Amino acid sequence: MKLYYAPGACSLAPHIVLNELGVSFETEAVSLKTHKLADGTDFYTINPKGYVPVLELDDGTRLTEIAAMLQYLGDLVPEAGLLPAAGSMERYRVLEWLTFISSELHKGFSPLFNAAFPEDVRQVFRDRLARRFEYLDGHLADKTYLLGDRYTVADAYAYTILSWKDALKVGFAQAFALIPGTSRSGATIIGGMLFGLSRRAATEFSFFLAVPTLVAAGGYDFIKHRALLSSADLGMFGVGLVAAFLAATLLAAAGAALPANGRSSRT
Repeated sequence: MKLYYAPGACSLAPHIVLNELGVSFETEAVSLKTHKLADGTDFYTINPKGYVPVLELDDGTRLTEIAAMLQYLGDLVPEAGLLPAAGSMERYRVLEWLTFISSELHKGFSPLFNAAFPEDVRQVFRDRLARRFEYLDGHLADKTYLLGDRYTVADAYAYTILSWKDALKVGFAQAFALIPGTSRSGATIIGGMLFGLSRRAATEFSFFLAVPTLVAAGGYDFIKHRALLSSADLGMFGVGLVAAFLAATLLAAAGAALPANGRSSRT
């Protein structure tokens, strides 16, 4: 199987489920800006709808729409227990949650990502999302997963959408870094924790959001001053790269050993 995905998009949900199932699959990244694959293929030839995810089966059949895709994957490996048996009330509860997440949460975020919508319209959708998340928070108040103690494909979908909510909060906190002298990492971590994220989650947001910024800034600086560099400087860059990689690996290992503050890693 092959999963067509875009980083940070809703395609994370089937990606999670595929890993949970332990089945063999490959991935193909899609640029949602150009709607092309890495080799230049027009993504519209893969999915005329123009969006991810798309699950391509071994026989070439392509499946779209997350709710349908997650049900297919859950039925693919029934012994994994990610989708209750057909005809059971638990099955219908999963379908109920998939529908709620798709129509009330997932689509509710679309206007917030679209600059064409005026601010007053966005506020209407923010208020609506807040009510939907309040309902979800109340449901999960005494439960580990959406169906209680059982993890299902619906939880993978909910996690994906909830990660967008956290990203918006962290993005708001990062705005304080525009104040001269304010640490971007500090604003991200402190802001994330104030918004309810665990210390580990807030730190991970700070790290992953820093990567593209540092790469872009470093690349620009390198191009700007490339005339000042010589071949002898490449060795210094190599040593620095290896040292930074080892330091990051050690920090990541240390962070993995920290307690997750009692929160489940799946929801």
